[in-house]
Amino acid sequence: MSGRHLWPLSLLALTALSGCAPRDALEGAAERVGEHRAAILGGALDAARDYAVGVGDEGGAFCSGVLVARRVVLTAAHCLEPGAEPGGGITRIYFGEDLRPGAARPPAVVRAVAAVRHPGFDEATFSSDLAIVELAAAAPVAPAPLLRETMDGGPRYVGPRLAFVGHGIDEAGISLARRVAAFPIAAVGPADDVGLDTDSGPIDATQLYARSPGANTCFGDSGGPVLLARGGVERVAGVISYGDAHCEIDGVSARADAPAIEAFIQPEIDRIEAGDPCRGDGICDASCDVGPTLTDPDCAEAHCGEDGICAVACVDPVDPDCAGPDRCGPDGACDPGCPDIDADCVPPPDGEAAAGGPEAGAPGEPGGCALRPSGGDGEAARRRRGWLVVAALGAWARRRSGRGRGGRPTEILLEK
Repeated sequence: MSGRHLWPLSLLALTALSGCAPRDALEGAAERVGEHRAAILGGALDAARDYAVGVGDEGGAFCSGVLVARRVVLTAAHCLEPGAEPGGGITRIYFGEDLRPGAARPPAVVRAVAAVRHPGFDEATFSSDLAIVELAAAAPVAPAPLLRETMDGGPRYVGPRLAFVGHGIDEAGISLARRVAAFPIAAVGPADDVGLDTDSGPIDATQLYARSPGANTCFGDSGGPVLLARGGVERVAGVISYGDAHCEIDGVSARADAPAIEAFIQPEIDRIEAGDPCRGDGICDASCDVGPTLTDPDCAEAHCGEDGICAVACVDPVDPDCAGPDRCGPDGACDPGCPDIDADCVPPPDGEAAAGGPEAGAPGEPGGCALRPSGGDGEAARRRRGWLVVAALGAWARRRSGRGRGGRPTEILLEK
């Protein structure tokens, strides 16, 4: 891995703030780090998975995340700004399927009061790219259950489609609607023979590698959940981390399975929600769930039938208690858990841009995504370096001005 490196994160206003290049560098808003993944490509709008959230500050979401307990969000460690206390620059969590200004249903917003990176996070390799964000109040939606298994390279994990969910941003730096793409992973780390042509690999034991033509993650999706179905229920297996420079070939996610749960995620949940028997802890407490929505995420599998309790994580079958359209029909939302392939999960034909996703740029013009840029003095590396600085200026201007992004969302401002 010696040939790869990230641009220094200590340059807060410039090199630590970057993302998809805005049309006007001083007016658009961009992401904090060039390695933020996002705008799901080759996917579809997702109206169902409300535990997939936007992570950001007063100006809007710049990363994605997933609610794993009522006051706990799991996201990517690189979304935190080094030295920005107490939450690494993360002050708001956005709940809603559409975070764009003027959305028909403005998102609910909960204050973030603290955040902590996985102690093993490596800024050079993005190893253990996990972080926990603590909320000031209980979230307005139910948490997602965790995958309490240890993943390996066998057919139970490599081959089946997983759901990759995130809130991306467009080329002007505006938060987009929640999107999902369904595709398999190609390797569970460690793996030395993946991503060598894109500088995304090799990967270590804390990472997952995916390579699926026509579907990928991109800017703004950093920290969004990677979901694997078990027992008819989607469970968090990882979070989106980084990938190739134009979001066209491959991507790497941080594992959030049993080893990460035991070493980092569960201790943080227990610390933040100590004494709450309804927190996600791998044990279902049936007394927690009285309806109309699921409270204990570990009880999801017991509530996939019609019983008056909506368990959003149920995908096979979809819980009839969760009001909404037939998620397996052509409704604009991809449901990877449908018995037959949901038409909304099929990527568009080659050469046709996915709706809402950035298009690849013309030669010499990066097309919307630059992740984990490689070292080297070649023309491509110089072009990426300059592009990141331009995008960083846009993000810096937004954060300095405090300018919002449109219609004011509903804020839940309760303190602990």
